[in-house]
Amino acid sequence: MTEIRRRAYIYLTGLGELGLEAAVFRHPDFEAMTLGIQVPGGTIEPEETPEVGALREALEESGVDGFAAVPHLATDVRSYPTEVTERFFYQFRVHADVPDTRNHTVSDGKLDKGMVFEYSWLGVTEAKRVLSHMGDYLHLLS
Repeated sequence: MTEIRRRAYIYLTGLGELGLEAAVFRHPDFEAMTLGIQVPGGTIEPEETPEVGALREALEESGVDGFAAVPHLATDVRSYPTEVTERFFYQFRVHADVPDTRNHTVSDGKLDKGMVFEYSWLGVTEAKRVLSHMGDYLHLLS
């Protein structure tokens, strides 16, 4: 039987020079693996609700804690060769003063702890272009 994995994806958003912008990151230490541009997200633990998992992942992977959660944007299911993933998408509006670019060392997580993520802000149109499947619901941002 195929395992079903629950994952939360978070669009951290703020107002910048380009209007509504989304915080995205890349893995500078793993460029050869072509992990690409991503948004914070990860596995929702069995004891967590999707919203609690999203809040935890946003803090662990971004280090930003000055945000307001916006209601859940979307849920979908994607099938992969080894698993089925139920994906929960959230928008968190950033109210903290976050630099245009910065590095963050992931604070926790089985696979990501200690990794450095290089963050920057992109206009929503550009984010849609570079985020692949993680950007599936950027059109719902407000």
